[in-house]
Order: sequence, then C-alpha cells, then structure tokens
Amino acid sequence: MTRQLNRLCGLPRALAGIQECISTTRQRFRESARRTRRRTFGTVTAAVFSGVLMPVATAHADASFWMQGSQAEVRVISAYTATGETETTVPLGLEFKMNEGWHIYWRTPGEAGLPPELDYGQSLNVADVVFSWPVPTRDVAYGVETFVYKDHVILPFDVSLVTPGQPLDLRGKVDFLICADVCIPDSVAVDFSLPGGPAEVARGEAALLNAYETQIPADNNGGVGLQVASIRFEPAVDPDNPVLVGFLNTRLMSMFEMLAPDVFAEVPEGFSVREPEVTLSTDRMSGLVRSPVFRESWAPTTLAAADAVITVADGIRGVQLAEFRLLDGFDPTEALVGFGTGSGVGVAGLPPLDLSPMSVLGILLLAVVGGLILNFMPCVLPVLSLKMFSVVSQGGQADARIRLSFAATALGILVSFLTLALAFAGLKLAGASFGWGVQFTQPAFILVLLAVVISFALNLFGLLEIPNIPGLGRLGANQRGFLGDFTSGVLATLLATPCSAPFLGTAIGFALAAPVPMLVLIFLFVGVGLALPYFAVMTFPQLAAAMPRPGRWMLRLRQVLALALIATAVWLTGVLLKQWGVTSDLRWLAALSAGIILAAGALFGRWAIAGVGAVGAAVPLALVLMISPQATASAGATFQPFSESALNAALDDGKTVFVDVTADWCLTCKTNKIRAINHEDVQAALSADAVVSLQADWTAYDASITEYLAANGRRAIPFNAVYNPKSRKAEVLPELLSPKDVLEALARTQ
Repeated sequence: MTRQLNRLCGLPRALAGIQECISTTRQRFRESARRTRRRTFGTVTAAVFSGVLMPVATAHADASFWMQGSQAEVRVISAYTATGETETTVPLGLEFKMNEGWHIYWRTPGEAGLPPELDYGQSLNVADVVFSWPVPTRDVAYGVETFVYKDHVILPFDVSLVTPGQPLDLRGKVDFLICADVCIPDSVAVDFSLPGGPAEVARGEAALLNAYETQIPADNNGGVGLQVASIRFEPAVDPDNPVLVGFLNTRLMSMFEMLAPDVFAEVPEGFSVREPEVTLSTDRMSGLVRSPVFRESWAPTTLAAADAVITVADGIRGVQLAEFRLLDGFDPTEALVGFGTGSGVGVAGLPPLDLSPMSVLGILLLAVVGGLILNFMPCVLPVLSLKMFSVVSQGGQADARIRLSFAATALGILVSFLTLALAFAGLKLAGASFGWGVQFTQPAFILVLLAVVISFALNLFGLLEIPNIPGLGRLGANQRGFLGDFTSGVLATLLATPCSAPFLGTAIGFALAAPVPMLVLIFLFVGVGLALPYFAVMTFPQLAAAMPRPGRWMLRLRQVLALALIATAVWLTGVLLKQWGVTSDLRWLAALSAGIILAAGALFGRWAIAGVGAVGAAVPLALVLMISPQATASAGATFQPFSESALNAALDDGKTVFVDVTADWCLTCKTNKIRAINHEDVQAALSADAVVSLQADWTAYDASITEYLAANGRRAIPFNAVYNPKSRKAEVLPELLSPKDVLEALARTQ
C-alpha cells in the first residue's frame, strides 16, 4: 500500500511533503468509500422511484447506468446484446467521461498515479476479466511525467464466462484516481447484466468500443503502419545529473507521416524513461526517438538486471514490444524485412516509397488512366444518366454555353477530389487507419447518399422541383446553371469512391503512403482522369451540339433515367440493411420490393399516389428489419470468414490460401465475382482439398480489414491475393479479375 501511495503522490525527488500526502490520501480513500456507499444507496432509491414515475431510458441491455463519481461518470458497455450460445468470452468496455481538465491513468501510470481497478468479486458467471489498454498521452506537471487518458476513454475488457450461453451479471466497483491540479481517489459501483442466448451486434456501443479497440497497441509487424526498427541503449555519465544512466534510441518506420511519436516505458521501480527528443526525416515517415533513462539511488534493481516493456505511439496508433533487457536493446531482424500481417505472414516486403521524378510521373499517369476508367465502371453509370439528360436538354445550344456547363461539372469533380484528399490527409496526420471508399462503410454516409439519389429520381419523375438560385441555376433533371452542373460532378465523385479500377489501386495506395502534398497531387490527377470526358466535350462542343433538340420524347427519357436512379437506390438500401444487421439475401428482396413500389407510385407523377407508394415501400423494409434474418455459414461453402488466425492455420497445414476482400457497396467486387470467382473452373480450383478460400467482408467498417489491406500495401477494394504455403507470401492479383488470373496464381503455388 505504501508503494502505491508513493506512486500516487509522486516520487520523493519530485515533490515535497510525501508523508503529508500519504496521510491525506488515506483519508480521501476512506471518505471516497463512504461517498460510494451513500451514492449506491441513493442510486438504488432513485432507480426504484424512476421505475414507478417514468420509463427507464438511461440503461439498456448493452449498457449500464451512468455511475456518477466526483469528477467523472462511468458505465459498462457491451458490443453485443447477449452472451451468445457457445462463446466463452464477452467483449465489454469500461467508459469514463471526465470533467474538463481531469484525467485518469494508464495501466502503468508513470512517475505518479494509480490505474483504474475493477473489483468483480460479487459477479455471477464471471471466471476472469482481462483489460486491454488504448495508447495513452504523456502529461507533465510539476516536473512529474505520467501516462494518462483525458476527457473520454473506453477501456476494453474481455469477460471469461463460467458457463457459456448463460446470463452474465457483472457486479462490484471500480476504484480509480482522477486528477487535475489535485488528485481525488474515487470509487463507483458497477451493476451490469447481459442475458444469455443468441447475440446480435449492439450497433452504437459496438462502434464506440471498436473506436478504442483500434487504439490498443499492436504487435510490431507493421499492421498499423508503424514499426520499431531497433532500440539501442546509449550509456551516459553526467556528474551534474547522477540519476541519468543513459538514453534509449528508438528508430521508427511508418507507412504514413508521423505526427508526434512517443515512447512509453514500463520499467522497474525506481527507473523512469522520460519525455523524448524526436527527430523525423524530411518525409516524416522514419525517425529517431531519444528517451533519457533515469535510475534513483534507492532503486532495488540494478541497471544490468533491468527489463522493460516498450510501447511506441503516434496519434492513435500504437506498437507494443515484448519484454527485453534495457542494456541489450531491441533488434528484431525479421521486422526489417517489411510490413507483414503478423505471425510470419505477409507480402514479399514493402520497400520505401520511390519519390524520384520518374516514379512520381509514372504514378500520376496511372492516376489519370485509373480515373478515366472509372467512367466506365458500374459505380459511376447512374450519375451519367443525369449528365445525359443535361446534354440532351442542351442540344442545338451555343458552343460557349455547352463549354460552361461541362466546365462546371469538371470543376465539381476536381473540388470533390480535393476535399477527399484533404480529409484523408487529416486522417493520416492523426494516425488513423483508413482506405479508399471507407466512407461507404458508414451507415450515415449511405443514408445521405440515398436521400440525394432518391431526390434526383423524384425530380426526374416531375415530383420534386428545386427552385432556381439566382446566378447559380438549379439542381435536378434540368441542371440549368452552374449549381446543377457542379453538383453533377460532385455526385459522380461520390458514386465513384466505392470502385477501384485498373491502375487506380496502385495510385491510391501510393498516395495514402506518400507525404501529404503528394497525396493531394495524386488525388487531383485521379479527378482529372474522371473529368476527361467532360474536358473532351469542352474542347469539342460539337459532340453535345449534335444532339437532337428537346421535344416531347424527353418525357419518356426522364422516366427511364429516373428508374436507373431508383435501381441505384435499391443497391444502396441493400448495403444499408446489411450494415444494420440484416445479413441474409432477403435484404435484396426487400430493397427491390421497396424500389418497385416506390417507382410504381412515382410514375404517375402525382404526390398523392407517390405518397402511397412511399408508404408501401416502407413495409418490406420494416418487415425485414424486424425479422432481421441472418445468413448462415455452411461448412461446404466455397468461402469461410477471414481472420488472421484462420489464414495462419491454413498455411500451417500446408494449404494454398485464396483471400477475397469484398463489400456489398463495391460494384467492381460484384463484377469480379460474376466474371471470375463464380466461373466454373475457378470454383472447382477453389474447392480443391489443397486450397482454403477466405472472404473478408468490408461492407461495415472493420479496423482489422483496414489494417490487413494497409499491411499489404493496398487501400482499396477489390483485393484478392493467393498465399503460397511454402514461402507464406502473398501474390496480389489485379483489381479486375479474369478466371485466368486466379487459376494461374493458384497453379504457381504448387
């Protein structure tokens, strides 16, 4: 207890009055315990009355009530609505919301402080609890350095069940130290239950928990785009500072620009590894972190016997190393090979980016060609219907008017790509894992895009007219003026982002690994490629002027093009339903039924009938959401769910492994499935005993899939690779597959 109080109050060399601090802290702990008992009684009393006076809305099956501490509130959340039928562990999270300026501590708090502790002795069906700790930040106050969490944090933890399939009751208390200018020992009661039986994903809580699970330090295999190349101990002798014994020189490599890397060291009592000096390369993708090492004269462990566990962090990315002796340093020869996926599996190694002028010119050419090909991919076809109508409506018009119209559309594309580039640059500087098309993994984005597409369809049906904006024009089918033409380019970009065309994957992968200015330049060149057809019409306006003049025949064309957009809405609805938990193919039947009913009502061009159609369209969607049918995996299916453990197990068994990363929103993936993967010869090869086929579904965001793609030098899907069991390396296949590509890659592993 005395050692813990010493850590709480700070090292004697940093703060005076240690005995007074210890005495005060003991008194605060006793007062905190009394407050906790009073709060617990008050909470129970309030809960009884709330059950009589009002519906209980502050807690539900996948989250506990918020428990109020002195400067923070705490609750338990679950990623699932039940414990499951056969699962032996349940993933939970301990969520802290702290008042402004207050913080709690990491598992190893540094030179002062205490980490949160969960006492679950009164729980039922709990065998063990194991916490995981997201990367902390360094806090320096009064010369004392600590590792903390500020404002808000979720500590993920796994609960091992005594009896799988049975309800879980987690009961006890959380003790934690919360500090600002002063420190307050605090304690809150914990009472959280999960029913037994089949579990579904608790969408809101699962997203919260996942956001912090991605911040848990990973192994040193490059999966998060950050890798420790080496650590060397440099002895030091300073008569003016006798407690300084040396420096830890940590060399880092990164697939992204580093922002502010730091080293958190867990060392024996009496040792400390303090705030480092950081030197980064010009492109900020490699660097040296030099951390001073101190040993107090009273430390029970000698320098020669001191071991350390090192965690390196940059933003929300983190890497944790296995324990090693300080004097020996850390020299993972295997880590220098390149970024792999862990456990000895990886690509042949990712060399440093070649930023020579010829290499950059080649990438820019690939970006333009890839952007041009996007115009012919199924993702962008719906938006071409809008521009087609715009072209037809301008038949016979002056060349200057046609040039202005297509220039506005091209500008919309370029501005959209610039916005995307800046967004990705911000994520990159924050150290986040992401990829091309990642916004389609977010239900909110799908909802917004769905609303836009349906609005344009209703406009084409004549049900929704957007008023003219002076000087800018209008949106919709007529697209007269700058605003309508510009928006057409924006929509083309949005619908292009789930696609990866030939050459585009290489260019985007290079861009997301390159320095920020290069990233922005490459994205702009992709936009130039997508806008090339519009530049062509600007150059040769006769292409549009040759179209027939507007007439009554355009009324039927409007309806045909509206139906094309309704088909796009059906696709987006199917994607959204899967993200909301409906995994069976019935979601497509429900989405198609809704689309047909809505289109049937809208074809009459009257709001009264269209309104009935909209209500009718909601019926199949509501039914499928209520039933929420789930797809079932068959042991005889061609593909089994992807995981790194499944990949390693298959390679350990000497099997060739075919990996397919796909998503419902990726129409190029669907094209590959029809053209190549479902081909009779390919299916026969994938079903062979010597081949294991694994499929990763990125329809909803999954950080592990994002990291897997990054580890293989890719940031977009479709992604297909064939692993050789002898070398354990992957051969990455082209974005657009043919049966020959797959069969030849499989044959090369024999």
